[in-house]
Amino acid sequence: HVGWTAMGARHVAMANGVVVAMQQDMQVLVRDIKTGRVLKQFDALWAGDKRPDSAGGDRFDLAAVGEQCIVSHLDHDAVRWHDLKSGAVVREVSIAKPGRIAVVGETGALLVLGERGLVRIESDGRQSVLVEKARLIAPVAVDWDASNQTALVANGEPDHRVLRFDA
Repeated sequence: HVGWTAMGARHVAMANGVVVAMQQDMQVLVRDIKTGRVLKQFDALWAGDKRPDSAGGDRFDLAAVGEQCIVSHLDHDAVRWHDLKSGAVVREVSIAKPGRIAVVGETGALLVLGERGLVRIESDGRQSVLVEKARLIAPVAVDWDASNQTALVANGEPDHRVLRFDA
C-alpha cells in the first residue's frame, strides 16, 4: 500500500483519479491517486474565520465529483464548490446548518444533512427536503447507494441504524 501523510486529515473523497483530503486546519490537498503526488493545495477556510483546532473538523464535511470538491460550512449556513485545479470557489448555495454531505453519482446533485433533515441540492441550486428532520434520530452520516439509487443515513444515539430513502 501507499501511505500519505497529511496534518490531521479529517475528511477524504475521490474523483477523477485524485484523492482529495481536507486537513484539520481547512487546507485541502489534491493528490494523484496512483502516485500520491500533490497536484494542488488550497485553503477552504471561510474568510475571517479562525483556523479550527483538531475538533474543528466536525463543523465541516467534504465530497468530490468531477473536477470539483464540495465543502459544507455549518457555521455559515452554506455549501461551497471548489475547482480542484485552482481551488477557487465556483459556486455557493445557502442551506441551514449543513453537516454531512454526499454526492449523488455523477448527476451533480448533493445530499446534505441539515437543519431541515435530508436535503437534495440539484446542480441548478434547487433544494428539496427528502426526509424531514423529525424522521431522523441524531443523523451522523449520509451516503449515496448508486446500485439502488437511494440515500443512506446513519442514525446515531440511541437508534444506531442505517436507513434507506428514495432520493
